Amino acid sequence: MPAQTQAGIFPLGADERFRVSADGRAIRGRRRLHSAVIEFGIPADTTRKAYSLEAGVQTAVLDNVPEDTDVFHVLVREPRVAQYVITDAFVYRVETSGDIRLLGRREEVLGKDGKLPR
Repeated sequence: MPAQTQAGIFPLGADERFRVSADGRAIRGRRRLHSAVIEFGIPADTTRKAYSLEAGVQTAVLDNVPEDTDVFHVLVREPRVAQYVITDAFVYRVETSGDIRLLGRREEVLGKDGKLPR
């Protein structure tokens, strides 16, 4: 996972999972979880009173399910808000509790206009 390098900016993505041998000497497999880095944060020139964030949103192009690092991202960033994960086939919502809700098939949830529900 990418490291946080600025206060208030939380990076998500460009992460991989490695499967390592029991003795720790060999990598047995690897899988890329996200293809790019998204930086999440509230702009420095706003205040919590002037800025209202209801949820984040991201697309997932490497798989049709959210990754465990998507949940981690929701649990550690501030302000803590839910995150929509849109895949080729489905739309999920990662709740601030860490729960993942399947909202439905992409075309059913987003409809023709492609907008998320409020």
